[in-house]
Amino acid sequence: MEIIPINESKLKIMLTPDDMVVYRISEEMLTFEKKDVRSTFSEILDDVKAKTGFDSTSGRLFIQVYPSKDGGCEVYLTRSFDEPNRRPNKDKDRDKDKIRALKTQREYCVYSFASLDDVLTACFVLKKSGYAFDSKLYIQKECRDGYFLVLQEEVIQDARYKKKRYPNKSDLAAEYGKKMGNKEAMLYISEHASAIIDKDAVKLAGGL
Repeated sequence: MEIIPINESKLKIMLTPDDMVVYRISEEMLTFEKKDVRSTFSEILDDVKAKTGFDSTSGRLFIQVYPSKDGGCEVYLTRSFDEPNRRPNKDKDRDKDKIRALKTQREYCVYSFASLDDVLTACFVLKKSGYAFDSKLYIQKECRDGYFLVLQEEVIQDARYKKKRYPNKSDLAAEYGKKMGNKEAMLYISEHASAIIDKDAVKLAGGL
């Protein structure tokens, strides 16, 4: 097992096929429901804490798992903490609360597909819906769900830097594939997949 710190709240863990045997994790178990995540990886989380001091019980823990071509997998652990309630100037903060400036941002999200037909259908539907943001298409050979469509979606951020995600046209892709996430998924495909269409994938693939 190789542990790669990304920052103080995020780790990348690389498990070989032998590691999977040691920790008694099968390929079928990688399709666990959210409620089963901690129980599936409890032994790994204990070992990670012993080796790095990374405490998965402090704050909320997000676990994302991506199978590797060699039969192992990559695990991303992200720890999230609630911001402390600091109000050094209550009157000033109260005034700020009355006016909450909203800012629209675009963030990338990744969807995986089991076949080329599925991803082409998703692109066709997105194109028909009027999806007009940036999009990219990647492939990872010899991998289940090896087609990856990278889409942009809009996120609203208020003055306190709290993000709220509203329904996007990109959500239509979930009817034909599986949503993987954003930053960790982008890191994964940048390391393991090859770009087929690196710009306007929805527009180009949706017309095939």
